[in-house]
Amino acid sequence: MIVTIFHCRAISYFTFQSIIAILCEAVPHSNRTFFNSWNLLF
Repeated sequence: MIVTIFHCRAISYFTFQSIIAILCEAVPHSNRTFFNSWNLLF
């Protein structure tokens, strides 16, 4: 869980896709795995 949150925050800090980072914080816990895998594509 902590790794996923860190991954989402890392996106906002090291890329310009801050909107995706906001989605990672907003989506339910059940969907975090999906967004985490989806963000790995970018």
